Amino acid sequence: MTQRELFAREFSGSSFSFWRNAIFVDERRFGLKSDGEIYSTCPNRSRRGTVLACGAVSADWPRSLHRIEHGHLNTEKYLEVMDSMVSPGRTIFSTNNPVHGSVVATQYISSRQASSILWPPRSLDIMPMTLIWKHFVDELNYATSIVSNPDQLWGEMEIVWLDFIANNSFVYPTTVGYVWLDLGKIVDEFQ
Repeated sequence: MTQRELFAREFSGSSFSFWRNAIFVDERRFGLKSDGEIYSTCPNRSRRGTVLACGAVSADWPRSLHRIEHGHLNTEKYLEVMDSMVSPGRTIFSTNNPVHGSVVATQYISSRQASSILWPPRSLDIMPMTLIWKHFVDELNYATSIVSNPDQLWGEMEIVWLDFIANNSFVYPTTVGYVWLDLGKIVDEFQ
C-alpha cells in the first residue's frame, strides 16, 4: 500500500470541521520569464532573480503569504512563519520538505497545542496549495503590470494575494471540499 493510499484511508473519513480547521502550508518560487510573464516552480529550482514565498491557507484563517528572504527556507525561517499562524487545536498540513518534518519544527508546533502532518510524496495533485498556487500565478499574470526585478515582483504578489485569497468561493471549496472528495476517490480506486 502506498503512502498516498494510506494517507487517503486515514483522512478520507475526517469530518468537515476537521478540514475547516486544517492549515495547508507550502513554498513556491516565483520569477519572470524573458517576455515578462510570471511563472512559479518548486522551491528547489534556480534562485537568482526569483522570490521564494511560503503560503499558508485554511478555510477561514490564516490566509497568509510570506517572503522567504535570501531564497532559502531553513528551520528558523519556517518557525518565524509558523509563529504567526499556529494556534491550539489546528492541524498543519505541509509538503514533504525536510524543514517541515524536522524535530525542531514538529516540537515547536506541538508546544503550541497544534499538530503537524506531512503530505504524502507524489500526491501534490491533491494538495490544496497546488491548486492555490496555480490560480495565484494566473491571477498575478492577469492583474500585474510589467515588473522587472524580484522586489517589484514581491510587491505585486502582496497586492494580488490580498484580493485573490479573499475569494471565499474559490478558497473554501479548495481547502475543505475538494481535498475531502479527492481522498475519497483514492480510497475507492484502491478497493
